[in-house]
Amino acid sequence: MTYFYPAMTPSEDLFHLIKSLSGSERRHFALYTSHHVIGEQNEYMKLFYIIEKQEKYDEVEIKRKHKGEPFVKRFAAVKNYLQNLILKSLRVYYGQKNSDLELNELLGYISIVFEKAQYAYCEKLVEKAKKTALRFERYTYLLEILRWELRIMRSKRDYEALERFFKENAVLIQKIFSVLQNEQGYMEEEAKIFQLQRQRFLRGDQHEGRRHLIEHALLKDEKKALSFRAKSMYWGAHGLFSRAMADVDNSIRFMEKRVEVWEANKHQIADDPWGYITILNALLIVYMENGHDKEALAVIAKMNKIPSATEKMQWEVFLTTGALKLTIYHYSAQFEKGLRFFNEINSRIKQHDTEVRGTWMSAYFIHGCLFNFYCGNLRESLRLLNKALDETPIKDFEQEYCFLRILNLMIHFEMGDEDLLESSIRSTYRALSKRNQHNRFEQLMLKFVKENVGIRAEEERRRRFVQLKKDLEKLAEDPGEKRIIDNFKIGLWVDARIKKPLPA
Repeated sequence: MTYFYPAMTPSEDLFHLIKSLSGSERRHFALYTSHHVIGEQNEYMKLFYIIEKQEKYDEVEIKRKHKGEPFVKRFAAVKNYLQNLILKSLRVYYGQKNSDLELNELLGYISIVFEKAQYAYCEKLVEKAKKTALRFERYTYLLEILRWELRIMRSKRDYEALERFFKENAVLIQKIFSVLQNEQGYMEEEAKIFQLQRQRFLRGDQHEGRRHLIEHALLKDEKKALSFRAKSMYWGAHGLFSRAMADVDNSIRFMEKRVEVWEANKHQIADDPWGYITILNALLIVYMENGHDKEALAVIAKMNKIPSATEKMQWEVFLTTGALKLTIYHYSAQFEKGLRFFNEINSRIKQHDTEVRGTWMSAYFIHGCLFNFYCGNLRESLRLLNKALDETPIKDFEQEYCFLRILNLMIHFEMGDEDLLESSIRSTYRALSKRNQHNRFEQLMLKFVKENVGIRAEEERRRRFVQLKKDLEKLAEDPGEKRIIDNFKIGLWVDARIKKPLPA
């Protein structure tokens, strides 16, 4: 019997790794290979430069074009070696940039020195690693470090030291397991509440059904949080829950408390600046959603002052603060100002040598689409909308994705594309029906566009927009629906059409 196996799809991990490298990381890699690769350097670097030039990974084309060259004959091995070589180069490049890298490096040194039976030197390395782990509350590393302490004592047959070890570290070992269990509990509870972010705008009738999420014993009192990370997750869970419940005052208060936890631990910020930026970002969002523009701009200024350890981080901070500034222009309805800033950022992204995709580009395209729509640039708005739909990860931006589908109908409605509208309404309805829930805003807008295709009389159009405004005002009595209406500024479009109906 003959078996046929489908051809395996070549892995694109190396391609994406190479494309993610910044200019300085690429230069460091070239220098690193010149010092650390002997004999076959050109072979690996040749493959590196070939892949670097590709817009889309095409392994078949590489093998075809370079047929007969040595690296092609053992392509899989060369590809794997190159990937590991890049990772080693990056490890050297980043050095001791954070406690994770430092502790991993120290544990590697401990293992090497232990094999050489240099126990005195090994003990010094263990002590250094132990201090770092305790300072940054890296308890999983601490367990591994204590294990090395025991191995060294046993290898030295130092039975008195072994006896002292268990007496002196009994409390610490118990604390490690307690903290790890505590942090795991907070991770689980925060993760459950974080799922509400997929349904950012809860309707009033959904509130009570979610209240049990915040009633877990760990979330009753901050004192139950046994570590820096646990305290951060405690306030984060409360902030996320309050935001989902449209509890403005508490969402701001709890997010501010989480920032305070970080700012009381400056060494943790230095160790994990991106984690701190993420925390500031969450506070910034609740400021922006609730019209606290002055406070929001102050947070952006704070973000820009965070020392960037790498070129890549500087770029990430630029993308983050840029997207958030666009959001401020959006929430404050400064559409022309927002459009100018969007064009500036878009120009810088095109000039940068690192590919920007996924959530960043999704956020930029969504803003660009909205700014162009409200500034009357409908064709450009539609172009950016299609790009946003391609880039938007639905599971992370469900509400934005659904609004984009509605906005697509609004743009075609504005442009008078009646032939396209009927099919667009059907496809939008199918796309939104795949969700577990249909909010009433979506239902109302679908119904409005569908019923108003082909209406020609100006006064009748005005009358129908007046009725839509009343329906939206009624809908806004529900806090969840109100946030959708306010966030996407639908009222501005409706008011503009009441004042100046579309031409027949």
